[in-house]
Amino acid sequence: MKKLIITYSLIILSATLMKAQDPQFTQFYANPLYLNPAFAGTSIQSRVVMASRVQWASIPGAFQTYSLSYDQYFPTIKSGFGVDVYYDRAGSGGLSTTSAKFMYAYELKLKRNLFLRPAVELGYFQRGIDLNRLTFGDQLNTGNPLTAIPIDQQRTQFFDIGAGALLYSPTYWVGMTFSHINQPDQSLLNDKSPLPMAFSLHGGYKVKLKNRKALNRDFLFFALNYKSQNKFDQLDLGAYFEHNQFTVGVWYRGLPVVYSETTGIGRDAVALLFGYDINGVKIGYSYDITISQLGLNTGGSHEITIVYEWANRNNKRHSRKRRVIPCAKF
Repeated sequence: MKKLIITYSLIILSATLMKAQDPQFTQFYANPLYLNPAFAGTSIQSRVVMASRVQWASIPGAFQTYSLSYDQYFPTIKSGFGVDVYYDRAGSGGLSTTSAKFMYAYELKLKRNLFLRPAVELGYFQRGIDLNRLTFGDQLNTGNPLTAIPIDQQRTQFFDIGAGALLYSPTYWVGMTFSHINQPDQSLLNDKSPLPMAFSLHGGYKVKLKNRKALNRDFLFFALNYKSQNKFDQLDLGAYFEHNQFTVGVWYRGLPVVYSETTGIGRDAVALLFGYDINGVKIGYSYDITISQLGLNTGGSHEITIVYEWANRNNKRHSRKRRVIPCAKF
């Protein structure tokens, strides 16, 4: 009985969160197209990114998100193209979202070491829920399914419009993203439920550390990502240290000086990150330690990213002419 009540509560919670917030990734710079369409084509090579996240691993029906993206830069037209696909399943009720987004970014050279990249994205979304996995109130007493439920469809689909911009130099970057500009209807009920527009402001600064050994490449990155959607605000603030192929980092997520009637004190998690670059294949792992009111019983969140880059005839000839964005690897 207790397990059923918890499961039912998580269904309600997951539906509420899906309405209020998009899925998130701790290693958002390792998954750049999900963060901002202006990152399309920012690598001097062709790039594929795979990401997997399990949030609140110890809770039944843990949130699971998977992402796959590809992007490439075409120097002859100063443009980057990308596609990003993700699948998200929230809670024990099987509330799922699948999306495919297509992105275009144009690169403007403002001066010698300063570039601006405006971008747009067009997405297709499909949301659904598996009614067979739901447990309703009358089933707890009688074992019979509830026949009168206000859900008139199990799936809905819609198109989505977004835009972004990125300003960068060899040492710093600043970007912003506007998602769900058209606020499409995502309701599974017999009413309207616009998907709230989301805003993200992100940036960072790169510091090269002095090292007596010429072969060592040591860098320190300071980065942030502020997100706002509906009544939710969140700030990710952290630092990375890169030593040759190794990367370690720590993040704090939340707004500790802000109190919300919906979420309480704005603290969410502290994240630890470890990464390694193996001949152009970047592998990152992060673990989120929950510090919100949910406590450590959630089991935290696990996330793995794999980034693979390779040169082709189109971008290999122009690699020396391109400016590489100084973002952290993860």
